[in-house]
Amino acid sequence: MKLRVEEADWDEIFSDMIRIPGDYRRHPNGEKIENGRVVRIEHGGKHVFAVGRGLRGRDSDPVIYMDEVTRRKLGVRRGSQIESANIREASRREQLRWYREASNPAARVAAQVATLSLWLGALSVALGLLG
Repeated sequence: MKLRVEEADWDEIFSDMIRIPGDYRRHPNGEKIENGRVVRIEHGGKHVFAVGRGLRGRDSDPVIYMDEVTRRKLGVRRGSQIESANIREASRREQLRWYREASNPAARVAAQVATLSLWLGALSVALGLLG
């Protein structure tokens, strides 16, 4: 099923979020992808990661709302179409990548601090074992 690309609401710009009706937010086996999960969208040899959210009261409309940054990364314009089969839940590794590369500074900085903390913890353990 093809989804028509539309512009995200003003308050969702730079949030790395897309809006897809629940009927089209599904795994290849047909199981629904939960609201708020990081998804991978592929189109024309390009891909992006975003948080997938639903559209209240519009579960049957074949539409996907995304901001300009996401559309530019995918190389699509408003009114273009994306195949819903090219949308899947991101793997754990891809989710970590999304956190590191998020355009929303709140998510990106938190991921960078967590990564730094992990490395400092590992260094502390190594120094403790050596000492």
